Amino acid sequence: MSVVGEFVERLAAVDGFAHGPMPAPNAMATAIDLSGDPGVYLGWDDVGVPRMHQSLQAVGWRRLEHTISTENRLTEQQRMSEVTLGITGADGAIARSGSIALRSGPGRPRMASLIAGTHIAFLSVNRVFPTLFDLSLQRLDPASVSNVVLITGPSRTGDIEQQLNLGVHGPKQLHVILLSD
Repeated sequence: MSVVGEFVERLAAVDGFAHGPMPAPNAMATAIDLSGDPGVYLGWDDVGVPRMHQSLQAVGWRRLEHTISTENRLTEQQRMSEVTLGITGADGAIARSGSIALRSGPGRPRMASLIAGTHIAFLSVNRVFPTLFDLSLQRLDPASVSNVVLITGPSRTGDIEQQLNLGVHGPKQLHVILLSD
């Protein structure tokens, strides 16, 4: 099995959804289909698909622009409650666990992958690696960013009765759109 095939299989095993591989124009259409009813979204400046933000806005989505500082922290946190969709790229993926890796920084708010009910991430197939070790050596360079998030499926938690609940502390759905080269 290819490394991309293993990633797709493992992502499905943790309740995530893989789409593709496909070229960028098809990826944009797929993201719009998956996004649901228009509302407010939070997204990275560059998600790896040209004109993605313009396309979302053309179908009625409103992008939340935000800058969090000490002075506006409370106001920005309140505005985050409106966000129903997160759009990001992905810096890499781990086939063995079905995980994606995201590095935050300027133009890449980490909240885009953490607070919305639906998270859509774009991932180039050449960024899928067999293990975390392979990914970290080839792509992550964690010393160059403030934060690296590894995401393995949608948010999940169990209650005292050991009932699994999705989306309690983060996205209920994770869609990874694989971009062909």
